[in-house]
Amino acid sequence: YDFGCACERHMALYRQLIGREVSYEEMKTALYEGGPNELRLTWQKAIRTTMRGLAEKIDREVHALYPNVRIGLSANSSSYNLEGAPLPELARIIAGKNRPFIRLTGAPYWQNALTFSTNVEAIRLQAHWCTSDIELVTEGDTFPRPRHWVPANLLEHYDMMTRASGTTDGILKYMVDYAAAADFESGYIERHRRNTPHYEEIERRFANKRAVGVNIFERMGLITDLTFTENFSIRRFCRVGRHLPTMSQEICMDACLPTAYGDGESASVVFGENAYAVTDEMRARGLVLDATAARILTEQGIDVGIRALRPCEAPAFEHFIKEDERYPATTEEPADYFEFTLDESADVISTFVRGSVDLGSISSYDTQGEFPACYFYENKNGERFVVYSFVANTVRVKKAWFRGLFRNYYRQNQLIEQIERLQGHPLPAVCKGNPQLYVLCKKDEDSMAVGLWNSFADEVLDPVVVLDRDYRSIDFYHCSGRLEGRRVMLDGEISPFGFAFFTVYR
Repeated sequence: YDFGCACERHMALYRQLIGREVSYEEMKTALYEGGPNELRLTWQKAIRTTMRGLAEKIDREVHALYPNVRIGLSANSSSYNLEGAPLPELARIIAGKNRPFIRLTGAPYWQNALTFSTNVEAIRLQAHWCTSDIELVTEGDTFPRPRHWVPANLLEHYDMMTRASGTTDGILKYMVDYAAAADFESGYIERHRRNTPHYEEIERRFANKRAVGVNIFERMGLITDLTFTENFSIRRFCRVGRHLPTMSQEICMDACLPTAYGDGESASVVFGENAYAVTDEMRARGLVLDATAARILTEQGIDVGIRALRPCEAPAFEHFIKEDERYPATTEEPADYFEFTLDESADVISTFVRGSVDLGSISSYDTQGEFPACYFYENKNGERFVVYSFVANTVRVKKAWFRGLFRNYYRQNQLIEQIERLQGHPLPAVCKGNPQLYVLCKKDEDSMAVGLWNSFADEVLDPVVVLDRDYRSIDFYHCSGRLEGRRVMLDGEISPFGFAFFTVYR
């Protein structure tokens, strides 16, 4: 991904595509700085030509001798963005006349996922980008093994959560140690065996239903549209783990929201240059935007409530107006923010405040340096928006020393309330106050199945799940409880790496 590694063969093809001589310096500037441009698009075409040519040659040479051999591809976190030709396209080429298949990327050993839930969401997004003609297998890798590094329960959670989502055809499940005898590490296989009844229940309870929740909208090949700044450089974007999971997935998972992909009935989270592909139908259902997406829609003539905007310095903390509480908002690396001048009808939900934070405590603040952090706005066409003033791609936090913008209960409350306001109906199920609780909801005409997986070290004590409506009856699996109107009161606790399923009926 470093242009400095480009070879003369690529350069010759690039010059042929662009139709003129191009210096290295001109190309570096086009690729590394600013927004979309002709040179960056042509560079992507050159890479696409190379990747397609390689896939075509492998198909031609192998299938000439072995026509029925299936050739599949192993995904990388950059396979859908940086490499010119999206992976589904290459998979179809290299498969020849056979059914294409892809082993998706994202495994239990992943360290680039901020939470385990975002790891699973990355799988769901990749599956959404593919179509039913492609066979999809998840990466149940536990490298390096044995269980000292990756516990079996992490693999089992990964397996259950991806099975319940129903987006793939199977799992490539790594359970035997590479370097030792087959019975050296038996823990993975033993837990797989014990959990077999749970897999069967997942199939019975979640299959043949559609996932429901806030809609996450992400496009492939987004790099052609990105605008690179001092704080968001191409080198920062191209680091491992900067492509998947995405920032829209991270904000939803940190708030433990149920999500969907391609849901035509819910509001959508649209961050960054994904806004270029927003449709009229999506706007009609409501949008959660970051500053970049809001700027793009404003430039397209869509009224999102912004009357003026300018870049501004980073805040120290956020003031949540409803709770009248201030919470640190420190990020791991420098981040981009915009100060908005808003339409008078915009409802400001929280504000960013400049000041200083020492050891996680607010030591000073300047109320003169306050600007909108999150606001709600409905325009004259009845289109509704929740807009954040941060640039999502710049605010990612992985280190424990930084609070970040996403991981706090005020943000969770804010998103739950504002998404309901956007789309005109509540999220299908929410369970507040429990970090890294993964909530999956799937519906058919008569019922909704809900899965809760606790991927955190603490128990979920006396869980209360709030549903989108009243239901007539309920049945439980691996838990017990009662239904009280829109509330499901679970008994006891969900243990670390434990789970609970229930189905409610209309």
